[in-house]
Amino acid sequence: MANRRAIAPRTTDEFRELMDRLTSVEAGLSNVTGEVRSVGTRLATMDTRLGVIIQDGASTIAILDGFGNVPGATSSAPVAAASVAAAPIVAALIVAAPVAAAPLSPTVVALAAFEAPQMQETNRAYGFIRRYLKTQNFRSNNPDLVEANNRKPSWRTDVAFNESPNKELVLEIMAYLQPRFLESGLRYPDLRRYIYTNFNGRRTQEKKSFEKRAEANARSRRNGRQADHLTRRREAYSNNKAAIDQEMDRDCSNLIQKAAMSEGESDDEGSDASFGRRILTARPSWRSDEFNHFLELVDDYVLAGLGTRHCQMLRRKFGRVDEVAVPEGMVPPPPEWAVRN
Repeated sequence: MANRRAIAPRTTDEFRELMDRLTSVEAGLSNVTGEVRSVGTRLATMDTRLGVIIQDGASTIAILDGFGNVPGATSSAPVAAASVAAAPIVAALIVAAPVAAAPLSPTVVALAAFEAPQMQETNRAYGFIRRYLKTQNFRSNNPDLVEANNRKPSWRTDVAFNESPNKELVLEIMAYLQPRFLESGLRYPDLRRYIYTNFNGRRTQEKKSFEKRAEANARSRRNGRQADHLTRRREAYSNNKAAIDQEMDRDCSNLIQKAAMSEGESDDEGSDASFGRRILTARPSWRSDEFNHFLELVDDYVLAGLGTRHCQMLRRKFGRVDEVAVPEGMVPPPPEWAVRN
């Protein structure tokens, strides 16, 4: 049987054009598939961000409701009239702008302008709470201020926040705060949370061990006493510079510096039945005898300037010498005569 061969039909121009179109469509579909995947990735990222930001519709509505009080807010800001179910959609529109790297919308700008005053109101509320309560370890030369502070209420840290007498004190503070923050946007739960934060901070402070509290109080006393004495020395030298320089036979300007007094200048308190309370000073070893004499001379003028108030300054007595080098923080550095060889 003879083999038969099929002769392929000649490709027409119309057929070739059709094949070219099919190839172009296939390439286009491939590009569309890639774009769909990219959009899907963006939507997943946006959904993650929205899931973190949008906790519930009610809180979003409460935030947007405050836009009406923001200067420059647009008419679309008061969205509180919308349903709670629509709040996540509105919040999504707010967050979507940064995702697309577009300029900030007026709503986002209004939100930023709304948060700054809220922080100011929060700090103001904490200030009112502190002023309403008694200040612990309050010190003042004005007896009226001391008496006014003693009349203020204070927390019972050995009692729970929601138990008497703290429970009644919370109600007093709330009655004190609410009229002052009616138009601030702070809610009742916000003010109550600030009150609890104050109570918790005070309770934490009270839980410190007696030794730590005593150490902290002693350190505070030393620092305060050292600062007061440094100020008095500077004032005494400034007011009596000519007489002091004449007795020292040299210009002693710029010698009364904090670095020259050293940290241990008045670090130990002692009591003696015959001498009363006094300060045992610790002199740095680098100071010369002339420098120490200069400071003693200045202290004499300090006592003379206090007059009948000299009892405010505790008696100072030499205690020990601390082996330390000349501090680098003295500006200008001490002259040669002030440094021990």
